[in-house]
Amino acid sequence: MIKRFALLLMISPALPAAAQTPQFAPSSLKSVTVYSRGAEMTHTARLTVSKGVSKVVVTKVAGNIDESSIQVSAPGGVTVMSATFGRNFLPEIAEKPAYRKLQDSLESVKSSLSRLRNTRTAQEGTLALLDKNQALGGNGANVAELTKLAEYYTAKQIELRNSIYGLVEKEAKLAALMERIESQLAELNENPEAAGGQIALQVMAGADVNGPMEIRYVARDASWSTHYDLKLENISKPLKLVYKANVRQHTGLDWKNVKLTLNTGNPSSAGVVPELATWFLNPVVRLRGTADALAGRALGLQEVVVTGYGSEGSANMNKKAKMAPPPRR
Repeated sequence: MIKRFALLLMISPALPAAAQTPQFAPSSLKSVTVYSRGAEMTHTARLTVSKGVSKVVVTKVAGNIDESSIQVSAPGGVTVMSATFGRNFLPEIAEKPAYRKLQDSLESVKSSLSRLRNTRTAQEGTLALLDKNQALGGNGANVAELTKLAEYYTAKQIELRNSIYGLVEKEAKLAALMERIESQLAELNENPEAAGGQIALQVMAGADVNGPMEIRYVARDASWSTHYDLKLENISKPLKLVYKANVRQHTGLDWKNVKLTLNTGNPSSAGVVPELATWFLNPVVRLRGTADALAGRALGLQEVVVTGYGSEGSANMNKKAKMAPPPRR
């Protein structure tokens, strides 16, 4: 019974933190170091938490990152207990200018399409009413009146039918445009890079804190490669070599007004100087002998060649020794 009570005491402080509503902290991209594969991106955000354990969601980060590379520098008095990367598509996309622009365009197209359909419906009703009056207008009318009535109906019908045909064409174009916009919006919803990512932090503060924090991580969808331009004005002047870089990134973030650094290293390496192990080679002994092909007997001398390395890494040793011939029977 005592053990159960102690377990409840250990769990109870974590319950209020789990039930807390997470706080969202939009981040700003400050600097990027681009490698041949990947990029280290540095963000800053405002951390405002109360005393105790809180969950903070850092938004506006890259859409595809190495979760093991996340580093968070929090203000003094704040301990970061965990950092988890994830995505939340719709809230992030709604904040993007491209998404808002598409959404506004879609609403405008829908409004224009509705007005066109209303106009076409009204004109089709007028055309139906005109056809009905034309059938009734011939009763008791003379030839001149019928001629004028026919000319009026003909001109009016042509005008209405041409207008309706034009409205139908415009409706078809607007419907196709609306379909394309909806497809683009669907792509933004389904594309993790376009949506961006979020980093959920579990932090513990000894007091109320309101200060800046720095977040660093390695994004996978970025790289750079070298390019050269050769310039020669004439043969009497030296050749000019212009060193350039082609930077590519699909992180889902705009790299505007960002400090950019190009690096030829590898962000996944530990940066520790390797230790080279010593190789020890065992001595090798080879026996060289010649035989008399006619008599089938060994010659009087055999040559022994010893090639090897000392255990202390000494120089090569090549020694030749003459051995006495075997006794004759």
